[in-house]
Amino acid sequence: MKSSVTRFNQLIYKYGMDAKLIHKVMNGRDERGQPITEDTETSIKVFFHVNTGNERLILGQQVVDYDAYALIVKTLKVNDDDEIEVDGRRYRVGAVIPQRTHQELHLRRVET
Repeated sequence: MKSSVTRFNQLIYKYGMDAKLIHKVMNGRDERGQPITEDTETSIKVFFHVNTGNERLILGQQVVDYDAYALIVKTLKVNDDDEIEVDGRRYRVGAVIPQRTHQELHLRRVET
């Protein structure tokens, strides 16, 4: 019998949308001590949903607005402030919520 993680991974690779994970990597500091970051891009698969405008997320005691969310495989390393590009639109990761079979990313649209 397949585990639920294996089943999720099979489903996302078969039915998920193509996306890019833009991971921010610190690459030293400038002369003022500010971090210098470099972007690394990785092709990934996501289950992706754009907020229709009236959806809100309740996290504990807080109500959080978001522009979209994505479900990704559990083993992918994602940090707050990384970005996801789907269909030519960029979204900044606002929260990473680990679930039993996957990770849920709450995203805010990045205007370019």
